[in-house]
Amino acid sequence: MGPSGSGKSTLMHILSGIDKPEEGSFFVGDEEVSAYSEAKITEYRRTKIGIIFQFFNLMPYLSSVENVSLPLYLAGKGKKEAHMLAEESLSLVGLSQRFAHKPYELSGGEQQRVAIARSIANRPEIIFADEPTGNLDTENSNRIMELLIHLQKERGFTIVMVTHNTEIGAMGDIQLKIKDGRLA
Repeated sequence: MGPSGSGKSTLMHILSGIDKPEEGSFFVGDEEVSAYSEAKITEYRRTKIGIIFQFFNLMPYLSSVENVSLPLYLAGKGKKEAHMLAEESLSLVGLSQRFAHKPYELSGGEQQRVAIARSIANRPEIIFADEPTGNLDTENSNRIMELLIHLQKERGFTIVMVTHNTEIGAMGDIQLKIKDGRLA
């Protein structure tokens, strides 16, 4: 947790392998992820983690099931398996009636649930969530948090979430505060 500009998203981008640290290193378990080659970091992102972005990052011309299955297909799953995993994940987040809908046909909360389905479809060990409720009203924010907590308990993955919202942050088991790029 921390205010805007404190370094939360930068930290999240480094931990998720989107960006490389300028100095230092980080480990996930015994693995020094910061030392991975580009090919290995891509494999890490495709197989070990899921990412939920604040702005959903859905492809506007793809259906919900296509948005969820595309990363699986790119990770080497066959089309049939990717489609099946996408449908399963969308059903888990309560969107079994929205498989064919494109993002513009969905509410903000539904778009975020598609993004969550995409992040859990590969059965990751860690979900990185960068302000996953930042673009949602209070009611949808609470629904998304309840869904994430439920999925975490059901699937057993770790969630690392960035937020400036203290109410959302208080829902976590551990809270770390960042100020000016450092743990406070």
